[in-house]
Amino acid sequence: ATAVRITVNDQIPVSSNSQITVEAVELSNGKLNSETGLVTWDLDLKPGETKELILTYSVKYPKNQTVILE
Repeated sequence: ATAVRITVNDQIPVSSNSQITVEAVELSNGKLNSETGLVTWDLDLKPGETKELILTYSVKYPKNQTVILE
């Protein structure tokens, strides 16, 4: 019955190949570390409150390459 402060961590892929780019599209106001791909949200939630976090990204790569996202 009390408010809580939580930190949520997630990650987007990071490419080591300069021909492959990963771009964050939507992070729901999360903070992105572009070197590691780590996305962090610091949330204050009231009792019974729910929060939906959206994380989307796009990957662009040459047609002659195969990309595996894990």
